[in-house]
Amino acid sequence: MIQIAVYGKGGIGKSTVSANLSYALARSGKKVLQIGCDPKHDSTRLLLKGKAQTTVLSYIREVPSSERRLDDVLKEGALGIKCVEAGGPEPGIGCAGRGILSTFDALKKLGLEGHQFDVKLYDVLGDVVCGGFAVPLRREYADAVYLVTSGEFMSIYAANNILKGIRNFDGDACRVAGLIFNSRGLDGEVEIVERFARGVDLPIVASIPRSQLFSMAEREARTVVEMFPESQPARVIVGLSRHVDNMTRDPGILRPACPLNDDQMNQLASGREVDRGCRWPDKATVQEALGCSLKCASQDAVRATHDPLERKILHTCATNGAVHCTSQIDKAVTIIHGPRSCAHIMAASSDHYALSAWKRNGELQSAPTAYRLMSTNMDDHISIFGGTQSLEGLLREKAEQGHRTMFVITTCASGIIGDDVAAVAKRIERDHRGTVVKVIEADGNITGEWDQGYLDAVKSVTELVDRDVTPEMDTVNIIGERDFFIYNRERNFRIASDVLGRLGLRVNCRFLSGCDVTAIRNFNKGGLNLLAQDDALSRSMGEMLRDRLGVRLFDLPLPVGLRETITWVEELSRAMGREGAGKAMIEELSAEYQSGVANARPWLKGRKVLVLNKYSTNIDWLLDLLMDLDMRVLKVGLGVKHYPGEPRSGLDTRCTRYLNAITFQEDYGLDDLRMDIESLAPDLVLSDQRIPRDQVCHYDVIYRPDIGIRSSVELAKRWANIVRLPQIEGWKMEGKGQ
Repeated sequence: MIQIAVYGKGGIGKSTVSANLSYALARSGKKVLQIGCDPKHDSTRLLLKGKAQTTVLSYIREVPSSERRLDDVLKEGALGIKCVEAGGPEPGIGCAGRGILSTFDALKKLGLEGHQFDVKLYDVLGDVVCGGFAVPLRREYADAVYLVTSGEFMSIYAANNILKGIRNFDGDACRVAGLIFNSRGLDGEVEIVERFARGVDLPIVASIPRSQLFSMAEREARTVVEMFPESQPARVIVGLSRHVDNMTRDPGILRPACPLNDDQMNQLASGREVDRGCRWPDKATVQEALGCSLKCASQDAVRATHDPLERKILHTCATNGAVHCTSQIDKAVTIIHGPRSCAHIMAASSDHYALSAWKRNGELQSAPTAYRLMSTNMDDHISIFGGTQSLEGLLREKAEQGHRTMFVITTCASGIIGDDVAAVAKRIERDHRGTVVKVIEADGNITGEWDQGYLDAVKSVTELVDRDVTPEMDTVNIIGERDFFIYNRERNFRIASDVLGRLGLRVNCRFLSGCDVTAIRNFNKGGLNLLAQDDALSRSMGEMLRDRLGVRLFDLPLPVGLRETITWVEELSRAMGREGAGKAMIEELSAEYQSGVANARPWLKGRKVLVLNKYSTNIDWLLDLLMDLDMRVLKVGLGVKHYPGEPRSGLDTRCTRYLNAITFQEDYGLDDLRMDIESLAPDLVLSDQRIPRDQVCHYDVIYRPDIGIRSSVELAKRWANIVRLPQIEGWKMEGKGQ
């Protein structure tokens, strides 16, 4: 397969040339894909008989990711040619160049790479060679580049700019196929194009005459090659298709990009022959200049500051999710390629978890999250001119300091300008042996929200795992210690470790909490992988690890309450061949639970309770406890589900076992609670958010409890103490012990 990029100034006829070339190639038996990379989205019109085609950008804007299908944007045209249009934003809004990046990413995710083609042809706007429109110049997309030009100066100026872009990507490498001269019929046009061709040392591979046949064919929404196959323009384009064939067999006919400098362009515009003695800077000169600027950028790089305020993680952009994932890994550096403000906010939110854990344990366990975070501190200048130099300088600085594992996470700003971060990472790995640089192209919220960024980062982290490590059947990994442990992460880990230890098991890796690079490399040592919680993101993490690494995934999350704990211990002990130890543990835990419930039951039996569950996705542990205490549950009010990606469409038995035994009300708010307190007169209100102080009732704030059974026993004891107080004073007991 060969990939071709056809560039040219807007209105120069590159789309007409591209469509005719695709038709000629398909007529010779080639399987062809044409992708229009122009906001006008008219590249494939002649191949589709004038039919409108859904652009990729409008499609991803309007259709949820779970419902997207490749066939919706990949249409079949004349002679079986496959057609795609990138499209663009509304005029004056957004960045069309960023749209090209998003288009290519969307096509990859939709599975375009799974289709086989002989030729991929990209029809690209060449007026402005920003980072987005330069994507098809990159080697993974274009093996060869054709430049469409006429004798008009602005057309030649655009062609020369494209050559500058190729030069920046390739240096002296050969990837330019030649010039396609699309005549406008101007006086002296042939001479100026020939002078330009000599100046840039490129052949004119096709000279397309000005002809009314193009207009006639376009009125019928057909190509000239199809409608007038024996005409002179058609013969020229068929000759161009043969040039593509020759290039496929002999890549040696490709040339390096040798753009003209400003003085040479002035010579060309004034009608003089270009002085080839004044050439574009050679590769060594460019590298020397680059090295100098990198050194300056390295000296100016500043770490992102952090604010150790305790605050919840907001499910925001993909960059935030990715940063939260990788910044937990000790002995690794995470570099946010974006503005200082983004890095500051993300460092502060990520540090919430680490700092709260240290205060509870009373000792410093590992480096604070923010000290593992860096930023390239992008400003307006970098946003305009590109930020790869400052990124490369910071990466080299960290590599020279001895850091061997680094993650680079892109933001909206770096994504919009199209920085080729992957190329920078490869250079660092090449120049610093033993250094690994993983790039996560989160691009702010362009690729998705928090969860998507977190999953993309997990995928990148799995590439560090040593596949040759064999599992040990007395070890386990714990997956996804995130929101479940927001207030009590380390305490929950100690509880889990204690339970596992009583089964003769030990924790190999906490993925990705409290672990370092070595633990990740040895991840496969874990004989079984346990989910910390049961939500969509944790499940996706577990399934990704199973599919990518071939590891065993335990189906049940860490348990809460007696019934979950018994089932969990039974299944885990069976899976690990420790049935005897599991049976003994279940007897001990059951006895402890029954004793605690029996002590509290006399004070709580028959008491009326009202439950407001606004955030938690698991409530049966609480209802089990209330039933075991012989309390009367008046109603359970449910809010909107807290976790993104899990929309609720009506309650069913998968949400709770008590659907037919207890009254549930969805979309329950504080106004509903006030009315129910007045009408139902509960003895106790249990809520996962604080209720107004003007409510005269006993109530307790219930956040997510610790795993196991002891949290349930402690709650029962606390409620027994609360209801013994006068209602007007009972609020003073709420939340104690949490």
